[in-house]
Amino acid sequence: MAGKSSENVQKNIDLEEKIILLNKRVKELSNEKELFLQLTAHELMSPLRKIAIFANLLESKCNGNIPPEALNYIQRIRKNTTAMQSIIDDLTSLASIAGNVCRTCDLNKILSETLAKLSGPIIESNAVIRICTLPVMEADSSNMKTLFHNLLSNSIKFRKQDEMLEINISCAELTIEEKNNFYIPFENTYYKIKFADNGIGFNQQQASKIFEPFVQLNGKSEFYGNGLGLSICKKIAELHGGIIYSESNNAGSCFTLILPKLANDADPGEN
Repeated sequence: MAGKSSENVQKNIDLEEKIILLNKRVKELSNEKELFLQLTAHELMSPLRKIAIFANLLESKCNGNIPPEALNYIQRIRKNTTAMQSIIDDLTSLASIAGNVCRTCDLNKILSETLAKLSGPIIESNAVIRICTLPVMEADSSNMKTLFHNLLSNSIKFRKQDEMLEINISCAELTIEEKNNFYIPFENTYYKIKFADNGIGFNQQQASKIFEPFVQLNGKSEFYGNGLGLSICKKIAELHGGIIYSESNNAGSCFTLILPKLANDADPGEN
């Protein structure tokens, strides 16, 4: 019997060692992927700049005598180089997001700074934003700014043109029942922060796809963007040991963040 127990103990030790090695390899592969994205983005910048420069040179060499059709082509080149620049910038952001050391972070301050930065689009869209008192928690402030900025920008972008945009930001602690749904230990404090709007919404059946890179549920021709903003949000939420998910009834969208109060409590389950 003692021999059987000793054998089981050894199996557990071997299993733990394998798990440690696998986790180490997963981290190495993740770092390699991020490095590849950064290098790729850097290498794409040079030819992109040259394309823009040559388009400008072509127009200037013609001294204003360029045919309308050719001028249209040059304008299209510029438009697409700008779009490509945006994609590269967001790829760089996605690759550079890291699990930095979490410190005490006042989300009220983060939200205030984000609203100030977005004051132009907010005024232009005539948006009404209702906010609540947000918690102080352990987080990386830079990542939180990016997260809030992308969620608010998303609501502004996908607003209805014939209706005043309303964005409601609410927050509450997770209940015991909610913790059970997300497989979160009852003793840990988690917050549920919602960004709800009355925009155009999306098909709820596609909710699982909305956080995938380059996925745009609405037409590119109508809404400018590259489909990376929400992917960045998902990565930031997960780096903080949190969850983000979306809901819509085609009459508005609601993005919900589940975040831990303390960084060492970060161990939620799957949504």
